[in-house]
Amino acid sequence: MSILNGELKSIEKLGNENCTQYQKKKPFQHFYYDGLFNESFLDKVLEEFEKNDSFDDSFNDNNQKLKRTLSDYSRLHENSKALINYLQSIEFLKFLQELTGIKEMLIPDPYMMGGGYHETQNKGFLKLHVDFSKHYKTNLDRRVNVILFLNKNWQPNYGGNLVLSSDDTKVEIEPIFNRLAIFNTTPNSIHGQPDPVTCPESMSRKSIALYYYSNGRPENEKSSLALNHSTQFVGRNFKEKCYARMALMRYLVKYYLWSCMPPIIFILRRKLLGWFR
Repeated sequence: MSILNGELKSIEKLGNENCTQYQKKKPFQHFYYDGLFNESFLDKVLEEFEKNDSFDDSFNDNNQKLKRTLSDYSRLHENSKALINYLQSIEFLKFLQELTGIKEMLIPDPYMMGGGYHETQNKGFLKLHVDFSKHYKTNLDRRVNVILFLNKNWQPNYGGNLVLSSDDTKVEIEPIFNRLAIFNTTPNSIHGQPDPVTCPESMSRKSIALYYYSNGRPENEKSSLALNHSTQFVGRNFKEKCYARMALMRYLVKYYLWSCMPPIIFILRRKLLGWFR
């Protein structure tokens, strides 16, 4: 069975045709496209998503609530693996390169760090944030987010929109089935799903997310913090901003303390963890 919609003649051409518009979009470069994938194939991916009981991370705090993820490729089933393989293929990478206009060579993430299956249940949310800037294992620069939504019969009143935000511009992308959203990740690409989902209890907001990297990034995207930072929540009001700043301070203190420790501490820590596994 074909992965792509048979009516699409060339995905690379699709990228070329939309690159100028992509790079001019506000509040930052982004694009979304409906119906890229074969619906019968995507139905099978959704079925595997719903039956998979191996989700490995769940989040339930002030910044994200009732969200869970599965980033372990080995726990995915046949069609989901085929989809991930395609999204990390040379063909799809060429499409991203054409669309985004990024000069540095884009590199997929076989570890799917932070990516893979994402599910947010009723009343769940993910507050506005800026993504971590570097891959924790490879130290490559994070450049592009790709999100494929898997929500059949999703109604506007269910919420769950992907919000792209700046001080003066806000764009909302409804998370409907077979909609592919793409955007650049820079120190200014604030995004999230900040309003709680209001879908029926029997439903949830489902998506597959993958992130793409490069070895280096343009000078205008660099800052002292952006050189190496974790996910930073920004907040929309005074209360949310206080929570976000507290989280940032905790991260900076932790980062500073760890950076002051001699290498022997890390070696001993790894050995101790190995003994207790």
